[in-house]
Amino acid sequence: MWGWVSLLFYRIEILFFVISAWYAIYYASWKFSEIYKFTSSIFKKNKYIEQIKKQQKEEKKSNNKKEKSENINHKQYKKEVQELNELDKKKIKDLLKQIHLTKARWEYDIAKNYIIEALLIDKFNKEINIELASLYIIDWDFIKAEYIYKDLLLVHNDDFDILKKLWFVLSHQEKYDLAIEIYRKAHELNKQDLETINMLANLYFYRWDYINAEFFLKKFLKERPRHADNLLTLSETYEKMSNHRSAIITLKKLLEFEPYNEQAKEKLKILETPEIKETL
Repeated sequence: MWGWVSLLFYRIEILFFVISAWYAIYYASWKFSEIYKFTSSIFKKNKYIEQIKKQQKEEKKSNNKKEKSENINHKQYKKEVQELNELDKKKIKDLLKQIHLTKARWEYDIAKNYIIEALLIDKFNKEINIELASLYIIDWDFIKAEYIYKDLLLVHNDDFDILKKLWFVLSHQEKYDLAIEIYRKAHELNKQDLETINMLANLYFYRWDYINAEFFLKKFLKERPRHADNLLTLSETYEKMSNHRSAIITLKKLLEFEPYNEQAKEKLKILETPEIKETL
């Protein structure tokens, strides 16, 4: 009988040993997967930051070359431009009135004829060129409008309004990288313009540049802390950067003044699942 009891205890010990070994293997593999996730996340972040820095260096080189080219064109313009006499100035003024009038009547072909007549007098006239670009935009010919704004910027290289108009036509062509370059220049001219800050924030987000997107989103939200769309974008930016804690805080901030925002509630529900909470 004692032999049977000792055999039973022996089998129980083996069972406990197997269970303990299985748990130890499971715990070790779980820990290993968590460490792997953490290290791979850091690796991805570092790799992403290196890519952004490399891109910024390339952009700086490109901008330096562009600045040299613009200076040459600006000098050429100064040589070519002539002071208009009073008669020509009056003619331009009258033609501008006719352009505005015919555009208001949707008589775009007639307006274009007046524009051509005005450009024969002064091909560098800013207002006339902007009117021509606006007609191309009406026709959805954004490429021609883009060329006009770029030519204007060679002459009026610090004109904030032309820069914003150029962004408009670039965005319709989905030329986001070029649009970012233009808006960065606009931002340098007027650092307080919220529309420019807002566009830079969203453009960087569309281009997956989450570091710059975060910077400009925060800058915008400092002035407009209750802007729901940008708070949602900021939370998504944090999520893309694996900063789930900040994403949750941002969504909760939004829900404080918009408690029925379904999009924010849904995102928060996903971020607060046990799997993601373990990574916080």
